[in-house]
Amino acid sequence: MTINIGNLLTRRANINANIEALYDVAAGRRFSYAELNAETNKVASLLVDAGVKKGDRVALLLMNSSEFMTAFFATAKLGAVIVPLNWRLIADELEFILKDSGTTVLVFGSEFAANVSELQSRGDRTDIKSWLYVGDSSTKPPFARDFIVESATMPATEPAVTASGDDLLYIMYTSGTTGLPKGVMHTHNTQMAALITLNATNDFCIGDRYLNPMPLFHVGALTPAIATAYRGLAHILMRAFDPNAIWTLVKEEKILLISQQGGEDTDVIRAIKQILKLCVQDEDFDVDKLTTFDLEYLFLKLRAKSVNNIVKLSYRDNEDDKVYDFELNLDTIEVEMPEGIDSTIKLSDNIAMIMKYPSSSITDKITQFDNEVDLMTFFIINCIDTIVTEEEIYPASEYTDKELEEFLDQLPVNSFEKIREFFEQMPKLYHKIEYTNELGNDRSIELTNLKDFFMWR
Repeated sequence: MTINIGNLLTRRANINANIEALYDVAAGRRFSYAELNAETNKVASLLVDAGVKKGDRVALLLMNSSEFMTAFFATAKLGAVIVPLNWRLIADELEFILKDSGTTVLVFGSEFAANVSELQSRGDRTDIKSWLYVGDSSTKPPFARDFIVESATMPATEPAVTASGDDLLYIMYTSGTTGLPKGVMHTHNTQMAALITLNATNDFCIGDRYLNPMPLFHVGALTPAIATAYRGLAHILMRAFDPNAIWTLVKEEKILLISQQGGEDTDVIRAIKQILKLCVQDEDFDVDKLTTFDLEYLFLKLRAKSVNNIVKLSYRDNEDDKVYDFELNLDTIEVEMPEGIDSTIKLSDNIAMIMKYPSSSITDKITQFDNEVDLMTFFIINCIDTIVTEEEIYPASEYTDKELEEFLDQLPVNSFEKIREFFEQMPKLYHKIEYTNELGNDRSIELTNLKDFFMWR
């Protein structure tokens, strides 16, 4: 199969012309896939008019924007090579990358006009022949062409695909922390492999909404941005990272996929808590008091209502080494409550502790402990609800952590075994998938935490 990354947008526009493709948050502009592809083709026509041909280097010095995305896909369609530029660099640093890459066309935003004017004044210290300006026409430097105005007058004809496979797609430069930046070369094939891997390890579905706040000059943001066209997602593109704006967008745009650096379980739980805080309009609702299994359950229900209740899972059977695909209805998922569980821990004939499950605010602090003994002590102290004797009931909330720890120090060793059993039997999300593999053997998969419902295994 001939793979051209720019052509992924063309194909998606042919398949899902009218679904939302891109929301440029800063500009307030929304595009369907048909509209985004048409805009891209106009930009491709402008680039051809500027002399761009297969193999030419086109550098992008732009904040996250629709212009970045159209310029990227247009350059890819033409078989030219994109050079994304870190907009934090000064003129000298940019000069090196532009010269090293052999860039002949620079598309730049108005924010960087001063730096670009300095570069243009240096003459042949770069190889740039065409300067394309994105911004208010009234502030356009005299040496540059107007990207927005001129592309609007260009034909939206689909360009002929001239590059594919192992042809170069883009050059992503390293930061140059210990020396000069190095250009890392990516072909259409290597980018496609990255897209397949990303899709295989995430539950991307047509119509999902993907929030991208990271800079597109970084591969961690660029690959998911391309993946939105590959899978038919709505790409909610922020100009730059803004923590307050992110959560407003999560609420208003019903976003349940966020590009983030991290991915630890505690990070995921914190993100879910933020989403619930925005979506639940009740002043008495305290998300920090919910247990982890409560949060995971509510997230699945919210995902089912706001995006799609059907998720697709893939699983590689370790017996026959075949991949099996399944569809799962999130509306059928429940929290499994262990049978015979008792929250009352009898310590002696006349003393007992009534336990409660740890809230998410407690589980958030797991990483603060270096040893298991301190962690278990912390968990027990914060999960004691009441201490009961034959004569009195003592709410744990009326005692300090130090007093509760002293109480625990007096307990016999076998009491801690009963407490450990209580924690090991915590309720959890649970779903069992049963199937017969190609060897004719009955097999099953148990899904027991949030990631299981969305990850390829």
